[in-house]
Amino acid sequence: MKLLSGTLYASALLALIAGCQRRAEDPDTPRFFTIQRSFDGPSGTGFGAALAFDAEGELWIGAPYAIEGGLFQREEQVLPGMEGAFVGASILLTPQVQVAAPGLSQLLDPQGNRIWQGDPAQREGQRAVWTPDGLASLRHDGVSGAGGFASSAPLWSLAVLKHRRGHSLIAGRVGGGLAHADGVVVGSRALGRGLHACDLTGDGREELIVGDPVRGWVQIHEVRRAQDLADLSLAHPTVRHDLGRGAGMSFACVGRGLLVGAPDRRGGGGVAWLSTPMEPSSHIEWIEGLAGIYAGHALAADGLRVAVGDPGGDQVHLLQGMP
Repeated sequence: MKLLSGTLYASALLALIAGCQRRAEDPDTPRFFTIQRSFDGPSGTGFGAALAFDAEGELWIGAPYAIEGGLFQREEQVLPGMEGAFVGASILLTPQVQVAAPGLSQLLDPQGNRIWQGDPAQREGQRAVWTPDGLASLRHDGVSGAGGFASSAPLWSLAVLKHRRGHSLIAGRVGGGLAHADGVVVGSRALGRGLHACDLTGDGREELIVGDPVRGWVQIHEVRRAQDLADLSLAHPTVRHDLGRGAGMSFACVGRGLLVGAPDRRGGGGVAWLSTPMEPSSHIEWIEGLAGIYAGHALAADGLRVAVGDPGGDQVHLLQGMP
């Protein structure tokens, strides 16, 4: 009995130490979110279609659907829209704040200066990301830029995934599935229209997050190196969450938790919080008070602050995570 008690004591002590180490290594992951305030934009502009926090924590908002829209700092218009240009369709932050005008296939700075020009016939810039090799953008026939590739099927989403020895560009196809430089990953329905990458395990490598907003699926795939993409199967995710129809269009990672935008959810959209997304049984909590028209169309995180775009209601809600 003494030996057994000593063994149990030692095991409990080791477990306690390991638990303390894990907690010490974990980034801040909030328990829940509250609505801090809301911003209103001009009616009919799609205010909140794109969101980004810059290095100073300033919130930038895109409103691409009218001349009265364009680029905003919170509720202040910084750059007005232009007829047919769709200024504000997306916002990039590297190496400076840039706003897309896909109607012109351009990226502009906040003063309206052109800093990048794509092919005018390809409507580039609406889905664009910065990689360590430079800018990459969706176009009608694939992905342009360093690491880009051709696609015979139309593409919807674009993400850059950082792994052990570099990064890979991955695009979601309109009809389901993924495309990358080395091939196609088969998928059905709308699986791939939602696409994001971040480190949810704390090991320094990013997981690939794939959403199907029609079925409400959110899948997480572990991709440790570029070669793993050749074996990636959307039928066998590391973990899958079923959030219900309308969820999975946008994502934001906060600590090791995951926020999921559901702009087509019945009742005006919404945002779901998964505090332990790598666990299949993770509790799903819907943020209260986000009633709108397309709430959750866009998400952006800055520490424990999260912006939620509702371009249907021309509103942006600012959430505060509570540790």
